[in-house]
Amino acid sequence: MLDIGLISAVIFSRRLDCLSMHKNRRKWICFGPMLPFVLPIFLMVSSCQEKTKVVDAFPDTSPTAEQLASSPLCQFVRTLGTLPEGERDSVARQFVRNHPATPLVESDRLAGFFWYGKATNVSLNGDLQHGWTMPEPLERIACGESSFFFRVYQAPPDARLDYVLSVDGKETTDPRNPRVSPSYFAPHSELAMPQFKPSLARQLRQDVEHGTMEAMLFNSTNALVKPRTVKLYRPAGHDQAAKLPCLYVYDGIEALEYMSYTNVLDNLVADRRIKPLIVVFIEMAKEDMQLFPGRFNLLAEAVCGELVPRIDGASHSSALPSDRAITGISVWGNLALTTAFTHPGVFSQAAGQSTTINEQLIEVAGRFAGRGRDRAPLKIYLDVGNYDLGQGALNNHSFLRANELFVRELDHWNIPYIYRVYNDGHQWANWRERTDAILGYFFPIAGS
Repeated sequence: MLDIGLISAVIFSRRLDCLSMHKNRRKWICFGPMLPFVLPIFLMVSSCQEKTKVVDAFPDTSPTAEQLASSPLCQFVRTLGTLPEGERDSVARQFVRNHPATPLVESDRLAGFFWYGKATNVSLNGDLQHGWTMPEPLERIACGESSFFFRVYQAPPDARLDYVLSVDGKETTDPRNPRVSPSYFAPHSELAMPQFKPSLARQLRQDVEHGTMEAMLFNSTNALVKPRTVKLYRPAGHDQAAKLPCLYVYDGIEALEYMSYTNVLDNLVADRRIKPLIVVFIEMAKEDMQLFPGRFNLLAEAVCGELVPRIDGASHSSALPSDRAITGISVWGNLALTTAFTHPGVFSQAAGQSTTINEQLIEVAGRFAGRGRDRAPLKIYLDVGNYDLGQGALNNHSFLRANELFVRELDHWNIPYIYRVYNDGHQWANWRERTDAILGYFFPIAGS
């Protein structure tokens, strides 16, 4: 049986305070923006009597003895521990003044975390802690009324990872870390190792023309598909009569907020790295959770049968499946792939980032593959983090392992794909770094 204590740890560590039990029924209520994280956990809980606990391999975060011996933070801690407790406060305060920012990236593979103040327990939770499933207490050295808390980790040179602190049970960003990354739940602190390079395509540039944005209401004829906002991006200076390719983005309103999407589009079009294209950003409604996973096809049908024709009529976008792509993150990555596998005559390209892989998605892909030579061409992009969520919807496997298993099926079915693994976690700050790669894969300019 699945460890319910572990599930509780996952839920509370991710601040899923949007969940509640309704009249003692096993019906979870969640509000829109949290859905990509909540749904994998919902599936684990609802099927806990049928599946056994799975603990997949996770990157080793423990430094070697040689690394610890070379760590300036560890050297300081050893010295601090030899002092009488009454003499430690001034030494600790001087160390803090000398190191105003945390974490301490001490080498290309070593990062030290510390916190100083009045507290009994300080713990760290984040991507390093088995994908937010195993919070770790920092070691403590008493310094009179205050205490010095610390821990050292190893991480790849190009890693970019999120974390939060818990100080006597109160979760907070690291007050000494100026790097803050966006999250559905609350801001996270960021650890960026020396070789991590943020995408330059995300920067707002004044030397390029900017596309336009307009909002509309999409109201499906299917009562189970709730009304939602759709925002339409048009590239600057495009010919109104031209039939432009089109990208559809599930969870699009949050993607606009967290992923610098319009900057990336403006910059790549201006630099002729991608074709000018129309992008449709689709809001996800809180009621969409009730359709996952068994009735996800209703959302796909509404998009393909109602929204796409409306966009084509209003924006002069190309009606060729080869000119359309659809993308999403987490559970909406599942929906993007489901949409393409079930409607290849509408979308011939689909991307999922940190995709929630489940048995239903594998079945849908298998049915598509079963069409043999009659199946339409389809191009898939997938990426996931080495430090992604530690448990998911496919037999409780980690997101990394579930995506590996899914890719194995794509190989077996000879479905073309690109699959990339990054030293990152289940975060918007991860997904936004790959937007230019996805756009370049789907909409390249010949010879670029």
